[in-house]
Amino acid sequence: MVSAFLRDAARTRIPKKLAPINLTLVTGVSFSNILKRALEPLRTVDGPRIRLVIAQNAFFGPSVTVAGLLTGQDILQALKGKRLGELVLIPASSLKKMRTCFLTTCVLNS
Repeated sequence: MVSAFLRDAARTRIPKKLAPINLTLVTGVSFSNILKRALEPLRTVDGPRIRLVIAQNAFFGPSVTVAGLLTGQDILQALKGKRLGELVLIPASSLKKMRTCFLTTCVLNS
């Protein structure tokens, strides 16, 4: 997944200007440095303000660092008290079962 992301990011044309928007991106610890590096070209674009939030895994413990095992509670805790802007993007891999619920929600409701 990382190599595909980096390949796609390298192919993406970056415009000089975009609509002004404040957005927050959430990721796990493992992917955070990769995402930071991929976001660097966007720092030169006039318009969007991007905040990166790195969510720690409290449910499974700090040794679990992938976004696919973040729970909704982990993400909420990471976002707590932060200015989020108009849009919050979470990793699709954090959602389960047809992308409609978080890991613990699906487990509890199964």
